[in-house]
Amino acid sequence: MAGWAGWPRTTPLPRGPGGPVGRPSPWTGPHPHPPRPPQKELLKKNWSSALKRASGEKVLDDPKLLRKSIKRDQKGKAKSAEQWAERQRKQEEEKKARQLKRFQNIAKKKQAKKAAKMDKRERKLARPGFEGRKKGAVNS
Repeated sequence: MAGWAGWPRTTPLPRGPGGPVGRPSPWTGPHPHPPRPPQKELLKKNWSSALKRASGEKVLDDPKLLRKSIKRDQKGKAKSAEQWAERQRKQEEEKKARQLKRFQNIAKKKQAKKAAKMDKRERKLARPGFEGRKKGAVNS
C-alpha cells in the first residue's frame, strides 16, 4: 500500500526529553484513575491467604499491623539518627578539646624553650672573677 507524499519521513522529528518537540504527549502526568488489580488475581490472593491461615501459617497482610510495624521501624530509624547526631556532636567537642590542649602544650613548650635560652644567655654574660656582668657578648 502506497503512503501519502513524504511518508515515511526521511528526516526524524526533533526530540526533547518528553518526546517529539512541538507536540504535547498524551501520556504525560499522572493517570486520573490508578490501575486496579484484576478481580481474578485478587480472588486468587484471598483464597491463598485463607488456605495458609487454615494450615497454620502466618499471613502478614493485616493493614493495621503493617502500619504499626512501619511506624515502629520509622521510630527506630529516627532514634538511631538522633543517636548518630549526638555521637557526631560529642566527637566534635572532643576534637576541639584535644586541639586546645595541643595548642596549650605547644605554647608551654615554646615558653620553656625561650626561658632556657634566656637563662643560658644570663650565665654567659655573668663571668666568674668579675663583679657584675658584661653588657654585651663575651667576645666582642
